[in-house]
Amino acid sequence: MGEARRNADRIVGSRGDKFGRAVMLEAMGRIMKRTPVDKGTARANWNVSRGAPDTSTDPAATIADVGAKRARNGGRIAGIRLFEGDTGYIANGLPYINALENGSSKQAPQGMAKVTIEELRPWAEGEARRLRNG
Repeated sequence: MGEARRNADRIVGSRGDKFGRAVMLEAMGRIMKRTPVDKGTARANWNVSRGAPDTSTDPAATIADVGAKRARNGGRIAGIRLFEGDTGYIANGLPYINALENGSSKQAPQGMAKVTIEELRPWAEGEARRLRNG
């Protein structure tokens, strides 16, 4: 019974990790896309981390840096093992990010993260069904 339980845990854990990483990847993409752009600094300063929020910033970042940041964040998401107890974070440490989140920009009057979290539930339910059936 012990080996069967370990095998079942491995399968469930693998699917759980896939699901968690898919949700994080989708959330990160939506949040970044919604982030208003002047020079692109805010959009290029979203960080993905595990264990604790990464609020480091690069005030010189521009829209040209966004693609590389997405790739780095995607790589970090791939390393997160939520089923094994990791906690994944999406954070932005810029001093004005809260003002943007609270609607200070006409480009994102509803914010970025709150809107994403609200709309992610139906997406996540569909993703869970897809993983359950596949």
